[in-house]
Amino acid sequence: MKNNKIELFNYFLGLSEPQHWMMASNERFTIVGILELLRPSLALELGYSEGGCTEYLSKYSKNVYTIDTDQNVLKVSELFDNVIPLEMTTEKAFQIFFRKKMRFDFCIIDADHTTEGAFRDLRDAMKIADIIIMHDTSNPQCRVGYKLAMQGKDVYFDLDLLEGHIQTDGLWGGLGIVMNIKSGLIENRLTKKFSTYDLLIKEFEAKAKSHKKKKYIEMNRNLLKTLIKKIINKIL
Repeated sequence: MKNNKIELFNYFLGLSEPQHWMMASNERFTIVGILELLRPSLALELGYSEGGCTEYLSKYSKNVYTIDTDQNVLKVSELFDNVIPLEMTTEKAFQIFFRKKMRFDFCIIDADHTTEGAFRDLRDAMKIADIIIMHDTSNPQCRVGYKLAMQGKDVYFDLDLLEGHIQTDGLWGGLGIVMNIKSGLIENRLTKKFSTYDLLIKEFEAKAKSHKKKKYIEMNRNLLKTLIKKIINKIL
């Protein structure tokens, strides 16, 4: 295998620096695989961050719009000729897209991680995008927002296309998919799967409880050591 291919795999696996793509390795491989299949004419990215995902959207798409409130998003036009950056909220960007009656083949949502933000982004994306990938579907706030956006909508969706993971600061990661096709016309030919999200929640709660207990024990242990030192010093 050529060295440049090994270097690329090292980057995707998080084994090299710098790391500009703030997603897990399995999420990176999945998104690139989807883009390889779709080869979108027009793609939309909600949430630029450091441009890691933007690079591959640019590579596999004819044209890309990327949206972020951080002014760093404007630098992308210097890196990729086919990427148009918009420094604004996703809400304002959608108003522009609606007015121009634009249609996207592909959209990836990874912007506002509040329940309201996730709800609003998916709700609006479903109006103008054919295939939508949502990041951080394992995050409770995002997940609720995505679920709310899909209420009453006859579309194909899977919030656990790729399951997320436990971090020290909560549940993050995971990829969901929404396709603007009538769900009633679809018969899934694959073996039926069941979401393990509830198990992930329980595992996180158990780990969090254990972590708090350990911190409490360690705090009391340090306090006890301090008290013993003070007693010894008084005696001496």
